This record gives sequence, C-alpha cells and structure tokens, in this order.
Amino acid sequence: MRAIYPNEELYFIAGSDSLVRGGWRRLEEIFAHLDGFLVVPRPEVERTELDQALAAIPAKVRAKIDFIDLPLHMDSATTVRDRLEAGDTVRYLVPEAVWRYIVEHGLYVNGAVRK
Repeated sequence: MRAIYPNEELYFIAGSDSLVRGGWRRLEEIFAHLDGFLVVPRPEVERTELDQALAAIPAKVRAKIDFIDLPLHMDSATTVRDRLEAGDTVRYLVPEAVWRYIVEHGLYVNGAVRK
C-alpha cells in the first residue's frame, strides 16, 4: 500500500478483540509501514485484557495505537466471516455495498454466501 500511496497516511483498523486475541507477529515491522493503528472497542473484551495486551507491545509500537470512540457493537469481522463460513447470511450485518461486493466477486464460495 505504501508503494501505491506514498504520500497518504495509512492506518490499520481492528477491533479490540483482534488486538487482544489476534496472535499478532512482527508488529514492529508492520507498524513501521503505518501511520497508525486504530482500535475499535468490542463488548467481549474487558479493559484488563486490553491493558495486558498493550503492556506486551513495545512502547515504540504502542505509541502508534489510538482508540476510536464508537458505540459497542456485537458484530465483528470475525463474526461476519464465521457466519459466512457456516453458510449463514450477513446481508444485514454489513453495508449494502459490502454485501454486493461479496456476492459479485464470489467471496466465501462453497455455498457460504446466501442472497
């Protein structure tokens, strides 16, 4: 992305569940190419879990992490992927444009996408 958009700010956005349970590796290398890492709150992540995960991240990397103040929402990308893989619909869990993109590009094939 940096090669395609050399003059743009690049941010990665993830739910706090991904930060806490995502099994991230080589964060310093990833963060070297980003301007920031934005974390969205998830109701299933306790503040103590988040604090522990942050404490394990090197200070240089942690300095690029910021939190987005959004209402708690139960549906995460993991939930969406899990539902699709189970063959359940996500039509009303994602924006219409995202739903159309999934269908038009045959993502989550093997009968998982339901219209």
